[in-house]
Amino acid sequence: TYGSFKTRSGYDNLNTSTLGASVIATGVFYYTPISGSEYLIGIFDNDKIYKMDYVGGAPDGTWDDITGVLSFAIGQNNLASFTVGQDSLIIEDGLNTTAPYTWTGSGNAAALGGSPPNATMVAYHKRHAFAAGNNTNPSTLYFSDLGDIANWTGGLSGNVSVETNDGTSIRAIKPGFDALYIFKGGGSKGSIWRLTGDDKDTFVLQRMIPDIGTLSSSGVCSIGNEFLFQSQNGEIYIYDGAIGL
Repeated sequence: TYGSFKTRSGYDNLNTSTLGASVIATGVFYYTPISGSEYLIGIFDNDKIYKMDYVGGAPDGTWDDITGVLSFAIGQNNLASFTVGQDSLIIEDGLNTTAPYTWTGSGNAAALGGSPPNATMVAYHKRHAFAAGNNTNPSTLYFSDLGDIANWTGGLSGNVSVETNDGTSIRAIKPGFDALYIFKGGGSKGSIWRLTGDDKDTFVLQRMIPDIGTLSSSGVCSIGNEFLFQSQNGEIYIYDGAIGL
């Protein structure tokens, strides 16, 4: 209303007890399965995965340990990656020597079945789970069987090599514009690729941008009909998925 003042909305601590004075969150994700339940899922550098339940439409402020028998050793720079496929949460801790985990909304998190590859990032697109950032094949994009996130060796599962040995590695995989976009980066070099099609019989890989990419999956986000990302050289770009910037 013209001529009046409005109090700015404030904020408060979501939880009042810490997980440890030196514990750092390396990724937090909002997950809601078909059941309608709501959760915050977090990975922390104390090598734990926690959930926070929603009560009355808001997080209850208590982190519940759902690590179970999983064991990993991450640092504060191993940024987590999350995606949802077949109503399950797929979790990657950001360490390139571990394969993805999964959580279904009850019990503890567990290793994702079907022999998935070691990875640092995950995505779900066209009824496939995708993973990249493998410790021995950093330029390879892996995908599960069609409609089965727990099958990485049979059916229509497989992998795609994205310009191997070019001095860069896959740093981000993001669905958008009815395709999967693969961002590579390394040093001052980078590139952006597009994977179109519905399965490995129809997948087509195309290089969209030859000299600009990114260095982190967390440096790329989708806003409306565009990607906003930070390049390997620190510049900020808006990209609409077409050939050329």
